[in-house]
Amino acid sequence: MTEITAQPEVIDWLHTTYVNKSVRAAIVPPPLSIVYNESDIAALIKKACKHSTKFASLFAGDINSYPSHSEADQAFSNLISYYTSDHLTIDGVFRKSKLYREKWDEVHFANGDTYGEATIATALASLSAAAGNGARSGFAASLNKATDKPITYLTNIVSLSGFVSECAAPFYIWHRVLQVRNVYALTAAWGGGKTALMILIALFAATGRELSGRGMIRVKVLFLCGENPDDVKLRTLAAAEKLDIDLSELDGQIYFTRRPFAIDDSVALTAFLTEAADHGPFGLAFVDTGPAHSGCDDENDNKQMHALAMALRELLEPLGGPALVVAMHPTKSATKETMQPRGGGAFSGSIDGELCVWNSNGVIEFYHRTKFRGAGFEPMFFRLEKHTFPELLDNFGEAAISVVAVPTEGKPSSKKGLKGANQVALNALDACWEDGELSKCGTVHEDAWRNRCYVMGISNGEQSAKAMAFRRCRDALLEMGLVNCSGDYYSNSTWLIKIDEGFKE
Repeated sequence: MTEITAQPEVIDWLHTTYVNKSVRAAIVPPPLSIVYNESDIAALIKKACKHSTKFASLFAGDINSYPSHSEADQAFSNLISYYTSDHLTIDGVFRKSKLYREKWDEVHFANGDTYGEATIATALASLSAAAGNGARSGFAASLNKATDKPITYLTNIVSLSGFVSECAAPFYIWHRVLQVRNVYALTAAWGGGKTALMILIALFAATGRELSGRGMIRVKVLFLCGENPDDVKLRTLAAAEKLDIDLSELDGQIYFTRRPFAIDDSVALTAFLTEAADHGPFGLAFVDTGPAHSGCDDENDNKQMHALAMALRELLEPLGGPALVVAMHPTKSATKETMQPRGGGAFSGSIDGELCVWNSNGVIEFYHRTKFRGAGFEPMFFRLEKHTFPELLDNFGEAAISVVAVPTEGKPSSKKGLKGANQVALNALDACWEDGELSKCGTVHEDAWRNRCYVMGISNGEQSAKAMAFRRCRDALLEMGLVNCSGDYYSNSTWLIKIDEGFKE
């Protein structure tokens, strides 16, 4: 029989060699060689003190406006982060201030982070603080005119514990719809309503109003008018009047460009970013449209459109890390289900979400495709309504007219314009229901509906013409909200009431 004996020296050796070693390696990082760029730090302090009395006050150690020293530390770090997103530079500026104390270098967290490191991380992750609204920015190049990029404070390779400790929850400008530091394409056909919708979202974000039941953070908004600035002016005024938004409430919260420029042109981009730095940082930005702000000559060229997508992403940090929405043109013959920006996978694969707008008889549906980072949202609906300016007359003396996107509650359902083959198709679906051709869920299979449409004369043509007429009517009834779909099964939108009443009996 095997004898089991205690050998504590072996256990100690295993524990010392593997357990303790791995724990120490995960928790205690090797010392970093910290090198500060003193000229950048001095330039930042000089500029910030000149433009911000609050910065100058905190730099001098005045904490009277804050409940505690720690809250003053955080507020000052937040202020510094408006001028640079570089961790080391923020740390260097803070150490020059009268707020600096020994606590800054004390380890306060299990992953080895000091109080100062955690304070800086919070400042960089936050989107609003005492300095104002908007996303934290990387304005070092434009604000400080720095020519030498400081050595980064954080190493590039990090352990699992260090990596996951940096995880932050998504920060939405519009809840579950638009995340900061994400690039979205908003695709719709010409006249589909994408510009009207973008202006609506811009105004609600600039005022912090809830839109379609989803919360909106009040942030600064930047709107790049590339295709038609005059049209955007009129639409913005129309939307503000229609939705009863006081223009004074928007002053200092929303900015527009007067003319287009090529984002992928370094000279034009530098001039734009230099000017934008005086008004930012921004929490939300719109580009109307992507191609109008590009040097590409073929929207269907995947290589050119990929370059545009990369250029758009490069805008994020200089503008302050906003959610960036770019209006795009769809591929040829795109349907609601196949709505996608031109440039194929080269463009779509380089962005964070595909947003779409589908116009059906003046009602636009706002939804997203499969490519969408985040939990997603249910489709939203808006009406396109004309707005007249009685006092703004054209050269013929007639009132100017514009179009406004107005939120609606739920999916509109209307029989307006229902006639001919569409009426036959809806009658055929009702006939299937009345004759009991239903699944257990009270719906009709597409094959049964199609066959009943043929019998009831949806088309006098050949079989192929009948099939085409059925598909056309099926899609039209779905768009009008008169028919519901679940896979290959369909139902009249009114059946649910009838079936429920039957169950009650």
